[in-house]
Amino acid sequence: MFLKRFTFLAILATVFSAAHGKQLDATFDLVRFKATDKQNMVELYCSVNGNSVIYKKVPGGYQASVALEVQAADSAGIRHFDKLLMKSPVVQDTAVFQPAFNLQKRIFLPNGNFKFSIKAQDANSKQPASNIELPLLVNYKKDAVQLSDIQLIDSYSKSSEKNEYTKNGYKLVSYVSNFYPKGLNKLSFYTEIYNAENVLGKEKPMVVFYRIVPTRDNLAKLTIAGQKVMKAAPANVLLQELDITTLASGNYDLFVEVRNEENKVVATQRRLIQRSNPLTINEEVAINAVSPNVKDTDLPPAFTNLDSTKFDLYLYSLKPIANATENAFIDKVAKNGSNFQKRSYLYNFWKKRDDENPERAWLEYKTRIEVVEKSFANQTFHGYECDQGRVYLQYGPPSKISDERTDVNRSSSRNTDSRPYQIWQYYTLGDQRNRMFAFVEMNLGNCYSLLHSTAKGEINNVAWRAQARYKYAGSKNQSGFDRDSEQGSYLDSEGNETQTPGQRLPQNR
Repeated sequence: MFLKRFTFLAILATVFSAAHGKQLDATFDLVRFKATDKQNMVELYCSVNGNSVIYKKVPGGYQASVALEVQAADSAGIRHFDKLLMKSPVVQDTAVFQPAFNLQKRIFLPNGNFKFSIKAQDANSKQPASNIELPLLVNYKKDAVQLSDIQLIDSYSKSSEKNEYTKNGYKLVSYVSNFYPKGLNKLSFYTEIYNAENVLGKEKPMVVFYRIVPTRDNLAKLTIAGQKVMKAAPANVLLQELDITTLASGNYDLFVEVRNEENKVVATQRRLIQRSNPLTINEEVAINAVSPNVKDTDLPPAFTNLDSTKFDLYLYSLKPIANATENAFIDKVAKNGSNFQKRSYLYNFWKKRDDENPERAWLEYKTRIEVVEKSFANQTFHGYECDQGRVYLQYGPPSKISDERTDVNRSSSRNTDSRPYQIWQYYTLGDQRNRMFAFVEMNLGNCYSLLHSTAKGEINNVAWRAQARYKYAGSKNQSGFDRDSEQGSYLDSEGNETQTPGQRLPQNR
């Protein structure tokens, strides 16, 4: 739906004077909705850690305040500006734990590319404000089924009121984070579906599927899933609650998909979810532990004849192909395990994948690790920590590599200056064909960043060339996004310019 996903989470942190010992900790989230055919609603959510601000004496107790300045501007100028003051509840004792206090604010904007900025300051501190500045694209259409961003919900209830917290008959208090710690076992979310009646037909049946799947794990089975049958309307609402009690630690995508009565996908949306749900010792033993009867000498030579100084490298290099449960245990084995436990875990990991010949499977993957470490590691990161290394470990060597000098699809009509980049082409990728990955050197001397891919489960951003088009210092805003770069251009699924209408601002898949 959008050129680039920009529901964002950004931490503001400003160190204040040592006398107060406070550091402002505020989390912001932006979620986009369609209001009318000519206007869109961007909801700003802010949550301030109540222990990170300075409290002043007020009638009845003590209170903290955070001043916000919010601005949205495009090439025509400032479209929205607002000054807001967040106030904490009045408390009696500032020495005890203080709860977070929140704000929700609606901003109305037309379709367009905007630079969105927030300035935040503890109103009781003399320290300068902290700033966030980033691009924001809003592009709702009339002739396509589209989904709003996914709003994560802290609490909800039916309501007939009309205020900043209510939509479509519900009071929705936003959960201003994508992190779900152990003990928080319910995940609620809200999203809206637009134009289904115009595109599918009045009251035509459609099915909305929602699921939580491991990020970058294309072979993983569905973890948590559900569906809801709806009748097409000008706007449909999906509000659901999922039980994540058994969801293991890891990164996930909350994925929503709309299908018509022919079972064809007509709209998708996703949001990153992070889960921390450490296993108990009994669960770890049941899933991962080596049999107590197994000895070091029982392991095949490929696992006993290893350089012990590389055990942690070998373990962490499994992460690109490990599932969420395995990833959580890898961290613990690498940190606290004995050399025997590390060798044993490597053996068990590969025996689960190739029961007949785990040695062969491990040695083939070990060769990948050596290539990745030699090709992509630097003084700061190991190879598996770089996007190129992760992709190589997960998918193997690419069929073809192009760079900014040999890229045949690079437009000659644009500025020829460019950051270094590589395009990896995979002719076959499991059950997929002709998939590409675009990596760009976003910071000098650092790992290349994966900005776009056509593979399932990977980041999809067809405007990646706009981010690669300019060198590190130039007439760009601080986010590095050229807000006018794709104006009037049509793009194919790989981000190449095309003359075919209807491909502008394609939907993320």
